[in-house]
Amino acid sequence: MSTPQNYARVVDGVVVETTTRDLPGYLPCAWAVVAGWTHDGNEFIAPPVVGVWSTFDFLKRFTLQERAACRASTHPLIQDFMDLLRAAGEVRGDHDDTLAGMALLVAEGCITEARKNEILTP
Repeated sequence: MSTPQNYARVVDGVVVETTTRDLPGYLPCAWAVVAGWTHDGNEFIAPPVVGVWSTFDFLKRFTLQERAACRASTHPLIQDFMDLLRAAGEVRGDHDDTLAGMALLVAEGCITEARKNEILTP
């Protein structure tokens, strides 16, 4: 008995549905392909992995010294970013507020660019 083939329906370059049935307009694909993947006309591409953490887990990604530098900062936008982090239930690594806040921490010397990238990598 052979393994059934998987097929994907692609709309505007994005997989919107997969099935084991060979339906008109569906493309053969690997079993790993699911809704949200993209198709560039030749191959299926998985979406980038985005980190999502609880506030506690996200803040623990910073070293003690980095957290202390953030707390010691008198920059009002750093304080606002830290307040927002503490109030959030979860932190998404791809959220505009997260990215802007992390860029500010780099610009103000609380963390380095390399550490920012490390902290945001799942």
